[in-house]
Parts: sequence; C-alpha cells; structure tokens
Amino acid sequence: MKGILRAVVEYGESISSVDGRTKEGIETMRNFTEITLTVYSLFGALDKHIKASEPIGVAIFACVKGEGHSIIKDILSLIFKAEGFKVHNFRKPATPETIANKVKESGGGILVFSATQAKTIPTIKEVLETLKKESVREKVKIMFGGRLIKNEIQMKEIKGEIEVLINDILESLKIAKKLSKTMVKDGGNSNF
Repeated sequence: MKGILRAVVEYGESISSVDGRTKEGIETMRNFTEITLTVYSLFGALDKHIKASEPIGVAIFACVKGEGHSIIKDILSLIFKAEGFKVHNFRKPATPETIANKVKESGGGILVFSATQAKTIPTIKEVLETLKKESVREKVKIMFGGRLIKNEIQMKEIKGEIEVLINDILESLKIAKKLSKTMVKDGGNSNF
C-alpha cells in the first residue's frame, strides 16, 4: 500500500505545474482524480481494520476559499488514514466557522492546511481568530503546507501562529505522529 501511495504522491507532485485551463491540463487532472478515487476505494477495504484499532490521533484536513490546489492535501489525508489517524477531510474549501466546529466536534487534534495561493492568507487569519474566539485554538496543532510557505513576505502575517510548516509530504506523517504523542503527554487533547 505504501508503494501505491508513494506513486500517487509522485504523480501528484509531477502534475502540480500543469495548467488546468488547457485541454491537456484538464485531461491530466481527470486522470489524477480517477487515480485518487481508486486509492480511496482501496482504503475502503482497510476501513474495517482501521476502525477496529484505536486511532493514534485526529487529523483535520482543510483548505479555505481561494485555494484551488487540494489534491496533495487529499492524498496526505489518505496516508494519515492508512497510518491510523482518524481523518476528517474537507474536500472543498471550508469556512472558518466550519473548521472551528469540526475542531469542537472532534475534540481537537492536528489541523492540516493546504496553501498555495497568497490570496488565502486573510481567510487563514480568520480561521485562527475564529479558533481563538471559540476557545478551541489550544486543542489543535497546525501544520501548514504548500507552495506558499516558501514566500516569506506572505507568510510573515501568520507564521508565528503555525506550529509546523510542511515542505515534504511524507515527512509530515512523522511530524504528525510526534505532535500526537506530545499532545497526549501535555494533556492537550482528550482524544489522544
């Protein structure tokens, strides 16, 4: 299964620069969507095994309005699920209130954002403010990944609010497992 996931991740990374407005780009994205759905169906067979064991943590995957690149986020959610996390994945952009409600509902965990577009920074700031307003910010550790993390000027507005900046999709799983263990030790989340 890890080999399949690695292949999907590599394919997803290879098409990240494809222009989705051209005929070839649209076809490439359709193919990738089919591959992703096939991988999802493979996980259906694993669901019984995964549900039978205690999850190692909760991971909430989200992107906000203005973010158009969520494929890698979706793949990462599959990897986390395969490794034993209870996963909540917003397949479409979510509002700050919807994200805060999911954090409340799940009891917290790791909140993973996909961010490639600078125009999403104001909405990410709204999410952070909403989490604080709803008194759930302390229940999550935030992982933030995507092309945007390389832009120091754009990131300066929120960088201090983010626990982990992800640059490597497969390394992020190791980091998430460490964060989950830390949250257990610190009593930061009753779900762990």
